[in-house]
Amino acid sequence: MSVSKIYKNIALSLIALAVPETAYALSAISARYDGQYTAQTQVASSVSAGATCGEFAMPPITITKGMISAARTEQPAGRGFITEEGFVEASFTSPTGGKIDVSGRYENGEIVAGALDNTSGCAWIVHLRQ
Repeated sequence: MSVSKIYKNIALSLIALAVPETAYALSAISARYDGQYTAQTQVASSVSAGATCGEFAMPPITITKGMISAARTEQPAGRGFITEEGFVEASFTSPTGGKIDVSGRYENGEIVAGALDNTSGCAWIVHLRQ
């Protein structure tokens, strides 16, 4: 098993522990959380592959009819969805061209998620607020 897969499994396990319900809910994509969101990120140093992880500057996020998108003219471009219960799954292109997976949920007025760069093994905690 590669180092990046190990870190991805650790990060997803930590996210699952932080979410009281299963992150893989079988519910419909929902427009309930539609709007414009701005991101605040911080390195998850306890999960990241090393101290060389920098900031993950996410562009403004738009949720329309439950579909998550980020402008393609900015990096990282992204796509994903949010369910009726507020579970989020998305994928972004990193500035270096890699893939960043984002999983989390809507709680207390914001989306809280973990982000993992599959290439570098770096991880971040993401807060999306309207």
